[in-house]
Amino acid sequence: MTSRFYKVSAVNILGDCRKHEYAEARHCAMHLMRLLIPGITLHQIADYFKRDHTTVVYAGNRVHDMLITDGKFRAKYDDTIYNIKKLERATA
Repeated sequence: MTSRFYKVSAVNILGDCRKHEYAEARHCAMHLMRLLIPGITLHQIADYFKRDHTTVVYAGNRVHDMLITDGKFRAKYDDTIYNIKKLERATA
């Protein structure tokens, strides 16, 4: 779902590229996993993205800061959450 809103492929989100648009989408995806999947650990998220758990912590902090300071990011983030929840309701 995050890849759809960021117009970035899942391969690029899971990949190693540090381009801004890929990193932002990756950070958002990590943060959303932590927020929306009850009981998931930092290590599980890190394993999924083939990264260290400290990267997941950094991603969470980065997203938190951007939510406070960047209105466009906040709107895209809120829209992503809305659509994830909408999809959950439709498949439930």
